Amino acid sequence: MNKFALKLKRRQIRYKQKKTQSTSRERRLVLNMNLSRIRRDQLLTSKRNITFNNNTSPSLTSMTDNNESISENEIQEVIRSVLNGDDFEREYALSTLKDYFSVNTICNEDLMTNVVNLLFEIVSQKQKYPNLQIESLHLIANLSCGTFEQTEPLINSGIMRYLLNYLTCDEVEYLEIALLTIGNLLQDSIDLKDEFLTKGFFLKVLNIYSLNYPSKIYKVATWILTTLCQGSLCRKVETYSPIIEVLTELLTETSRHLIRSACSGLASLCDKKVLFSYFCKYHTFERLLNLLNSNRISSKNYKTKQIVLFALSQLIKSSSRNFVIKELFSEFQIIETLNNLFDRSNNPKLFISDLLLVLRRSSRAGSEIIQQIISCQILNKIFQLYQLEQDKQKKEIQQQQEQQQQLQLQQQQETFFSNTDSTFNKEFKYEMCWMLFHIFANSNNEQYLSICKQGAIQIICDHIYYENDLSIIRPTLKTINTLCEFENLSIVNHFDENGVLQIIDKFTQHNNLNIRKISNDIIDNVILAHSRMFENDLEIEN
Repeated sequence: MNKFALKLKRRQIRYKQKKTQSTSRERRLVLNMNLSRIRRDQLLTSKRNITFNNNTSPSLTSMTDNNESISENEIQEVIRSVLNGDDFEREYALSTLKDYFSVNTICNEDLMTNVVNLLFEIVSQKQKYPNLQIESLHLIANLSCGTFEQTEPLINSGIMRYLLNYLTCDEVEYLEIALLTIGNLLQDSIDLKDEFLTKGFFLKVLNIYSLNYPSKIYKVATWILTTLCQGSLCRKVETYSPIIEVLTELLTETSRHLIRSACSGLASLCDKKVLFSYFCKYHTFERLLNLLNSNRISSKNYKTKQIVLFALSQLIKSSSRNFVIKELFSEFQIIETLNNLFDRSNNPKLFISDLLLVLRRSSRAGSEIIQQIISCQILNKIFQLYQLEQDKQKKEIQQQQEQQQQLQLQQQQETFFSNTDSTFNKEFKYEMCWMLFHIFANSNNEQYLSICKQGAIQIICDHIYYENDLSIIRPTLKTINTLCEFENLSIVNHFDENGVLQIIDKFTQHNNLNIRKISNDIIDNVILAHSRMFENDLEIEN
């Protein structure tokens, strides 16, 4: 008698002791909890490099050792038990496959196809024994978590249309598993996502919001809608209208998980020019601003603020493409909302990069919006925060220099700066550079002088002194070139006195073609500013 037959016999003995359906379900839940605890412990032990002796091993690992040691022949035997056994044998065989696929995958395509065909037969027919349905759904969910090569037989089998039938059932467990499986399959297949949208299957997901379900069901449904919003648009653009309406309504919820998922989906669609009319129709812009002004986002929940600000910046970008950005800013007080958000936050640097992105795209509205940015003093606050971060970084550079002097190592200062530069600081600098460029490019003479007095010049000089990252040097040089085009000799002299022009002169020999071109343009504009000043002096003397 083989291993599987012995297990089946023991299970039959326990089953004959008149176990009820509720006790078997509790036992299955305990088993799943133990399996998840085992996988978590194994992951921790692998991270900590903990090894066990052959004689002593955790007691719980014996539960998964049996599943991990199942061969392909034994899997075939389990499949035959599902096909030819009674209800109890089929349930136990499905449970065995479910536990196996929760930690393992099949490389044999024929065997994977057999398993998928078996599940298709069970799901497509009504079963008298309800546990067969739930076990088969669990198994399908485990299979859908694999790679595209592993889920391709599941997608090609057409099992999606039978999973959609479970979206209208009253059992929450069936509904949750079906939603998770559908979401996993949609992420693996672009064609399946297009079919899901064009044939109106997504309407069954939208119908869930009109019914009374637990919050976990709404979370999974929102995740599916976010998955549908990602990537390229389908052929029928009008199918996104009800999705945008539902995601916009979710912005009024209190759950941060629903708000994050809704904003992620909206941010993926806000960049599409053809959908801008739907955002205006459902007042998405107004809902995002109300969310930032409300207290539904706590001061510590900076991730939600990041996603909301990014969705807002994408919508502003789309409005500029549709040439209605000025009308948008005249209707809503966007800059005041951003200023209040900055003042209310205990640690605004956690979402400062997304805030700078919104300001950068807002500056395209023209000098009127730039005047609002200057008058509310938000730039001055951002510059102060930036200088604090720069001072901390310079102290770290000095400490490293002192340590290397003690060790008699000779390295340049740029190496220290780049090594101590964190991902946060790089994003901060990148968005700061492009924001300054766009603000200076769209401002008038009075506005750019006011911005320079608030500390923008020192930030630009620091980027030229210490940076060797081209993604930061390039926008900084473009900003300097824009400032030199104003032909203000005081700004040019400030760059000259601080050695900025000497560094730019070296950039004229840079390997990058764009850096060389912008550096030469700066030198030409500096020469032109001096010549204009010289001509003015001659006119005054004459």
